[in-house]
Amino acid sequence: MKQFFKILAAFAVLAFLSVSTAVAADSDADRIIGKYRKSEDVEYVRLNRILLKAAMECDEDMSGWLKGVRRMDVMIIEGGTDMADRFSEDVSSLKEKGWSMPVKVSDGGDAVEIYAMKKGEKIREVVILVADEVDYVFVRIKGKVAESDIKDMIKGININ
Repeated sequence: MKQFFKILAAFAVLAFLSVSTAVAADSDADRIIGKYRKSEDVEYVRLNRILLKAAMECDEDMSGWLKGVRRMDVMIIEGGTDMADRFSEDVSSLKEKGWSMPVKVSDGGDAVEIYAMKKGEKIREVVILVADEVDYVFVRIKGKVAESDIKDMIKGININ
């Protein structure tokens, strides 16, 4: 499982590096979160700056990844329902709203899509959607991360 998260993190870094300079309202991902987070088949957690800072203090390796992150939202949506299908369509609609989708990976029944929003020289938001036969996992990372920081993080990734 740890290997999976290293690979997912590497894909997220690649997404950061290949985003377009399109700009969209912050409300795109917020709208998706607001629409689904209180549903019965959804588990939702928001990690604010205080919790992220605590994580950085506990794990030296994480501090590089979380340096410019202000907030992280995580939703797990039970798959196989009409709501899950609508959710997947809503996330896919980010492409039409100016978000780039530099990474899309499928492996058997699992799929990963990464969407990113860049403003100026900073990456402002990243949405990661991981889908398998059972659930959808939606992660939104919000902050201001410089591309140079991303390049430094890539150099430090060791996927074995």
